[in-house]
Amino acid sequence: MNQLDFTFPNGFKFDQGKLDFLQNSILSAAGGAAAYAGNLAILSGCEVAGSNVSAGVVVIAGEIMPFEAGAIDAKVIIVETVINIPYEDGTLQPAKKLRVARFGDDGVTNYQWTDFKRNKSEGVLARLDRLEKVAAPFTIAGKGGMVLWNRPAADIPDGWAEVVDWRGRLPIGLDTEQAEFNTVGKTGGAKGVKMTLANLIAHAHNVAVGFVNGRSDNANDRDVAVPGANNKNTTSAGSADPEPINVLNPYRVVVFIEYVGG
Repeated sequence: MNQLDFTFPNGFKFDQGKLDFLQNSILSAAGGAAAYAGNLAILSGCEVAGSNVSAGVVVIAGEIMPFEAGAIDAKVIIVETVINIPYEDGTLQPAKKLRVARFGDDGVTNYQWTDFKRNKSEGVLARLDRLEKVAAPFTIAGKGGMVLWNRPAADIPDGWAEVVDWRGRLPIGLDTEQAEFNTVGKTGGAKGVKMTLANLIAHAHNVAVGFVNGRSDNANDRDVAVPGANNKNTTSAGSADPEPINVLNPYRVVVFIEYVGG
């Protein structure tokens, strides 16, 4: 920031040039600070109580100015009051200007009260630092976090790209205790499976078999049952090469995208 050093002895001539220098230095510094707040922002005060708003300090289009308390209205305007100051030559010049923001509608200004954003108590820089930490997984280009994009791939924002390796895949959490899931980046699974004997639970089939009576040729002439015309045979069904069973859960297709820089 520009400075005037007042510590030298005997002083210096204090004229309009010096005052202009001071004013421009202050405005430049204030403008830089105001840029952090945004185009329409509340720096302090302006507390809402019922249908009224208290006095405070706001930023409008990069200019810091006081806000006048009043009843809430849809629009905010800037009111400038010009005060004439007598000069050494006896003339009055409109040199002093007081600018304040207040509720109102001048038919020209269109600053909507609902567009004013309040500066949080933690401060802008602290908020930015916190947001950077939240976004950290997505700032390592091509190696960090992914998000689900629910629009066509052609609409992916600049600086982001589709993660092609994730086409047709679902994520699953790392679990070092399970061989299938013990390494980040490992792939596996299938959309369908074929049944084998190893997949079947142990079971038995009850088969009804018919017999006819006959006579044995042994010495005791006992009745015996021998196979006859009513025998029942089991039959096979199904395919020797069955179609895979569909094991897909209900799904919705999205695009996995990641930050790639830019």
